[in-house]
Amino acid sequence: KNELQQFLPGCEIFLDVDDLKNIGELEAYIGRSQVVLCFLSRGYLRSTNCLREVRAALEMTKPLVLVHEADPDKGGGTLAELRSECPEELQAAIFEAGWPMVVWHRIEDFQHVSLKVIAEALLLKTPKYAGEKALPLCIPGELRADSLAFPKPVVLWASTLNAGARELANAVTAAVAGGISITDATPSRLSTLPRSSDGDGDGEEATHMLLY
Repeated sequence: KNELQQFLPGCEIFLDVDDLKNIGELEAYIGRSQVVLCFLSRGYLRSTNCLREVRAALEMTKPLVLVHEADPDKGGGTLAELRSECPEELQAAIFEAGWPMVVWHRIEDFQHVSLKVIAEALLLKTPKYAGEKALPLCIPGELRADSLAFPKPVVLWASTLNAGARELANAVTAAVAGGISITDATPSRLSTLPRSSDGDGDGEEATHMLLY
């Protein structure tokens, strides 16, 4: 709550464990909210009061933003594990309705990214920004992709045997302007590996490998 409040100083953020004075008014607070953020961790979807919040939000057609705690040491789990705790009649409405889903990170730089994505998802669900698809949010001091550069040309090997690697390599080259090309030709130093026969690599010798 405190971290998010710094990113959205003009928004009023209600946190039940801090701000709820009467548990009987839980649904009323949901009714006064524009967006409901659900922090998905182990036990959340087994909690009677948390399920009251979710049910109230769905019944009142309040938009949800889902934050996924993935670290098992912090009470997290896989989405499959968390979904298994959810009552069956709510699973589709929570996990299959296309609500924004953000993975929560605790390393500072990655946490800033999580917070920025959460802030954008929340704002896009408010009436003011309802017609927008994205917002150009910026955190002071954050590392920007447009400031990244390599001192030497990079040839990124995305093996056709590594499903998803080529798609990710394309995303990397799109995010970092210039200096990166992609090949699916197996590097000569790895000559014992099977050579690609159906790729569209240009045969350049790879300088880096992308392992997806």
